[in-house]
Amino acid sequence: MIIHTNKTILSTSSLFLALLTLTTAALAEDQQPPSGGDFLSADEQGSASTKKLFGNEADLKSKEGWSGQASAGLVTSTGNAENNNITAGINATYMKRRWRHTFAGNVYFAESEGERTAEHYALSHKARYSLSQKSYLFNFISYDADEFADIDFRIADVLGYGHTLIDTDKHYLEAELGLGFRQTQFISDDPDSDETVGNLGLHYIGKLTDTTKLTEDLLILGGDENVFTESVTALNVKMTEKLSLSLNYTIRNNSDVPDGIEKTDTITSVNLVADF
Repeated sequence: MIIHTNKTILSTSSLFLALLTLTTAALAEDQQPPSGGDFLSADEQGSASTKKLFGNEADLKSKEGWSGQASAGLVTSTGNAENNNITAGINATYMKRRWRHTFAGNVYFAESEGERTAEHYALSHKARYSLSQKSYLFNFISYDADEFADIDFRIADVLGYGHTLIDTDKHYLEAELGLGFRQTQFISDDPDSDETVGNLGLHYIGKLTDTTKLTEDLLILGGDENVFTESVTALNVKMTEKLSLSLNYTIRNNSDVPDGIEKTDTITSVNLVADF
């Protein structure tokens, strides 16, 4: 798939300047990291866009430095692409005092009888600044492309506020509200889309046993032209200190799509997750 980047929501120089400013501030800030309880990562695979946006903030131990996960799994999908194939992803987080930077990448593709039947790429960066043990500000920048959803490329840039609603030994719940811009360029002749979007996100972790967790991520990113909704449910079982097995079920819906494109896709995946 050829990736075109002739249009952007913000100028390239502005995006790089914003990232540089956030990174510089992260290295200079001298405060305590945000809370997150003792929850370890439930799963970084599942949904590219939802996991990118939340960055599994609550799942990581509150410590400075780098941590991350790599995952790969078998996928069963319905909707715009109906097949079985492979997905792979990587997620890396850098924590420094009140700052947390999460970088994510995901690829999903499939072939049937020598023909490509699914192809999706996603990249993102999220910067999160802790205001207190329960509140934070975030900036999320993402890029994705999906040939079988008629998306040549889609870029989003969101600023927002997040708050931890529940933080106990068994349950963790946080919510996010944000506002930003989204640009979509279609592969077909449909007019390109540039719009202001509002963001609502929920991230839940339930500890079932010492080695089993249930997570739910809900993302709504809506504008005048399209409302994108995504729900990701994951059951994670820890096998060793570094390896986990995760069963994910993802539902994605776009309220407005070109002719011939399904509004709803579902993805069921079984993933092997490795911490690093």
